[in-house]
Amino acid sequence: MNDDGEKLPKNEVGQIAVRGKNVITHYLDPQPEAFFKDWLLTGDLGLIDDSGYLHIVGRSKEMIIRGGENINPLAVEDCLSQVRFVKEIAVVGLPDKIYGEIVAAIIVPNFPTKDHRHIQVLLNQMAKEELLPVERPTKYFFVSELPKNATGKIQRTLLAKRITEQLKEA
Repeated sequence: MNDDGEKLPKNEVGQIAVRGKNVITHYLDPQPEAFFKDWLLTGDLGLIDDSGYLHIVGRSKEMIIRGGENINPLAVEDCLSQVRFVKEIAVVGLPDKIYGEIVAAIIVPNFPTKDHRHIQVLLNQMAKEELLPVERPTKYFFVSELPKNATGKIQRTLLAKRITEQLKEA
């Protein structure tokens, strides 16, 4: 559904909402943002394809909003991870006074090096060929590892916080 609770047409991304006899209708601790009328809002973003299949494409909290445009960080990661020098990548939104957020790519390179300019050139080239201008990272950061939780999932919120703090200190 969209932000107004309306069902979206096929192939349009919106928030996944569920309801039914086996779906909770409230939490013990009030969380009204988790519900819309009799729907449970999962926090996941998805779309229904032409065959009627649901595709999960990301999390609503992970969306980057740059100048009013919603950017799915997973789509940017999928594109940029094709560069052979990239071992791991995470794309996050960082605060920006003009656009609200900017797109930042945090990269773990395949090999240790102090000079990452050649990797950044390849990343910019790939972004220019495959991504819309608003989706292209405006900042790149190179790290030795990405913070992960116990299940191995990248902790994007923690990563964005760390990078933001580094930028303030610089």
